[in-house]
Amino acid sequence: MRHIRRLLLIAALLYTFGLELGSVYGTPPTTHVFTGSVSSGPSPSGPSSQTYPILVEAGDLLDVTLDYAGTIGCGITLLEIEIDGTTYPIPYSGFLFSGTTHYTAQATATGNLPIIVRIGCAHSPTPSGNTMSYTLTVGINIATPPITPNNPFATEEAAGLWRVATMPVVIYTPTFGAVRDGNLFIEIWALNENAIWQPALYITKAELTALPEFPSENVLIARVENISIYKLTTGEYQVNVGPLGDGKVHVVIFEGIPTAHTYGYTFYATP
Repeated sequence: MRHIRRLLLIAALLYTFGLELGSVYGTPPTTHVFTGSVSSGPSPSGPSSQTYPILVEAGDLLDVTLDYAGTIGCGITLLEIEIDGTTYPIPYSGFLFSGTTHYTAQATATGNLPIIVRIGCAHSPTPSGNTMSYTLTVGINIATPPITPNNPFATEEAAGLWRVATMPVVIYTPTFGAVRDGNLFIEIWALNENAIWQPALYITKAELTALPEFPSENVLIARVENISIYKLTTGEYQVNVGPLGDGKVHVVIFEGIPTAHTYGYTFYATP
């Protein structure tokens, strides 16, 4: 009965609030767009990078998108983006590559928050080296439209639900308080063919506690249609959605239940 009440509550919340976020922090909604390129090689060399200082206030929410394309000519390649001291790999495959990655972050201090795009070549079997061109889009406190001047997910959190991401599914884990009360789960909702939200995956406490803290290899926990959830060797959880009709696969990776850190990216599935 408790699970049924939670399903009804989530359905009502998704219908009421949709997928929109409100802006409650200091910097007015702002978007910065940068274009650039980086290269390294063909001889083995240290990484080259471009740095973008983003002026923020403490508490600002950043939405970072990197659209990129390039060539790989090095046998050992470094390709990454660093946001405020946290580094994420940029996915690539093959000699010619392209993709889109998406990240979210929250500023912990007022001042210039650095975003660095970095490429490196440790071993080059060809004379071409590595190159990448990109468009970097940084949104600060972007919301369309704001729902409320307060936390738009307060009702969900009061019910013990922590919204991890919306990507185009909605991922929930229990809040800190719900975990203290003994709850542990991962719940995923998706739109059906009639554009109605419905539960798609539910991972129970027993299933989660049976998993090793750090698996020796990535473990597929469950898969339903085009939604898959894994536990990674890093101890993080990963949700893949796709490929969708446009060929995109959306990936969200989160650490801990409830989440301590979340990031994600999007790529096109290979035909």
